[in-house]
Amino acid sequence: MRRLGILTIFGLLLFAITAPAATAASPHFKHGGTPVCRDAGTTIECKGALAGLGNADVVFRLSADGLASFACVNPGGNESPGQNKVPFTASSVTTISAGDIKNGNLAFSVSAPQTPPTATAAEAGCPNGNWSTRLTEVSFSNVRLVIEQPAGTVIFTCTRTGAVTGSFQQLTCQ
Repeated sequence: MRRLGILTIFGLLLFAITAPAATAASPHFKHGGTPVCRDAGTTIECKGALAGLGNADVVFRLSADGLASFACVNPGGNESPGQNKVPFTASSVTTISAGDIKNGNLAFSVSAPQTPPTATAAEAGCPNGNWSTRLTEVSFSNVRLVIEQPAGTVIFTCTRTGAVTGSFQQLTCQ
């Protein structure tokens, strides 16, 4: 009985010593590194700085509501503003390799959409189907940035409700 008690205590002690090593990574934002985003014309850009990362790839999933403005281009090449703003979801997935993490630290910059929105002449509000469209600007709102490490394990979900203007604006992260 005494031998069983000693083995149990030894097993618990061994678990207590090795358990912290398995959970050594404690991701957090560096001082001043909480993500900020800005409207860059036809893309939304977000940047920040993380610390306490483990040795695995980091995945950034960025999305925002977008309203795209288009110019209408007639067959002669003359432009006029489109009459309709076209709604779409701007999104991107960016993976940063574990090899780019230095001593648990990573500065990041991600943007969306990965491909610019398009619209038909009718969607943009052009006079007729003979006209073509050219993207001129996008307004962004309701930003969501999900950060995972490793892929599939969410470490932060950052959001900003409402419009994002040209200057950098901070997200709220949980």
